[in-house]
Amino acid sequence: MRSFEFDFFPRPETRGDEWGQFDDILETFLNSLSKNGNIVGQWQILELHECVQVRVLAPEDSALDEQHWNTYAREDYARILALSERPAEFRCIAEKMGKREEHPCCTCESPSAYMLFTTFLALEMPVDCFDCRRAVPLYRLPHLFNEGGHYALTGWQSTYAALDWLFMGSGVGERYAYQQLNGPRSTFNKESRQLAK
Repeated sequence: MRSFEFDFFPRPETRGDEWGQFDDILETFLNSLSKNGNIVGQWQILELHECVQVRVLAPEDSALDEQHWNTYAREDYARILALSERPAEFRCIAEKMGKREEHPCCTCESPSAYMLFTTFLALEMPVDCFDCRRAVPLYRLPHLFNEGGHYALTGWQSTYAALDWLFMGSGVGERYAYQQLNGPRSTFNKESRQLAK
């Protein structure tokens, strides 16, 4: 994982008291990057005097290169530029974060297969290479079901994490979560197998 900072320079008139036009488009842009696998986890938005700064985690150094963005991220960024005094600045502020420090992402040229994998604590993408067992950045994979992003995969990861939290919490919902995660005929596992195909 890599930690990045974005500095955005919105024109003052695009900012509202609480939630201005720029802020709305910025959130949409970040969601587009997240759904395409360019960034992972939550982001932090800081309102600084000279700019709006966003801190994100990305799976690898090239994750934020525009060539890896989906159509939605490109459109959102163009809308941001129209409301800005100048283009955003992107920079890596920390490298090799997390447990897979040497090679956090798959570098295999032609993996023999992929597998869905996540936990309630995982920050990595929900697809691993079968050969090296490392996470595969989603933007390297084709979009499923004619989606413009990887909504099916990131949605699966969110659902798995929610069920895993319920199960690990050992309280209300533990039995339901266990049945969904473990039962071969559960709705969740049927959807998981369909997604894996």
